[in-house]
Amino acid sequence: LSLALGTSTYAFSAMLAAFLAGIGLGSLVLAGRGRMAVDRLARPLLWFGMVELGIGVLVTLLTPALDRLPFAFLALFRAAGPRFWLLQAGSVGIALLVMLPPALLMGYAFPLVTRLAIEHLGVVGRRVGAVYAANTVGTVLGAVAAGFLLIPAIGVRYTLAVGVTLNLVVGAAYVIGSLRRAPRIAPPAGSKGLDGGHHVRGDVDLGALESDGHHPYHRQRGEPGTEQRPFG
Repeated sequence: LSLALGTSTYAFSAMLAAFLAGIGLGSLVLAGRGRMAVDRLARPLLWFGMVELGIGVLVTLLTPALDRLPFAFLALFRAAGPRFWLLQAGSVGIALLVMLPPALLMGYAFPLVTRLAIEHLGVVGRRVGAVYAANTVGTVLGAVAAGFLLIPAIGVRYTLAVGVTLNLVVGAAYVIGSLRRAPRIAPPAGSKGLDGGHHVRGDVDLGALESDGHHPYHRQRGEPGTEQRPFG
């Protein structure tokens, strides 16, 4: 994208803003609402595989558009004329068109991984920390490999092809693995929550409980001073 928008501070800020906006919206809107809400999914492993496949497909479809982006930016430059902020707004718009769709799925993937990593309440902090650490290390290694090794060796287009291939392979592996497993995630037998109570089983439909006016952490009524506890 920098081949079209340039490498100025404004261009980099536009690309970074578009990417982070996509990740944030994916985590907030897709993962937290409606039928795609992470906590309501019966097969989060399957969904994670489908998200990885979706990222690969989107990047594949968007790659041919990269050749036309310099012409789009030239047309924008002519239309904006001396109006600097109009040019920058158009640059943000171009960055959003290219980066937002895959970034939305990337933002949706992180809550899915967190859901898969957490088996019961007693490991929430440790598992979320491990997911963040793995995500950060992977980002650093990917940036180093792409910027210092792959792009100088095989060019931008083939580097994108390598990334797409990895996404498709990982996605297919998770989809196949999910189809071989039970449709629901259940914690180990006898696992305990943070307060010592029995953990809510992963195969309980929390959405159905909430729709009936229940929630696994609602305070038990009629028992003054009773602490919040999950259903056994």
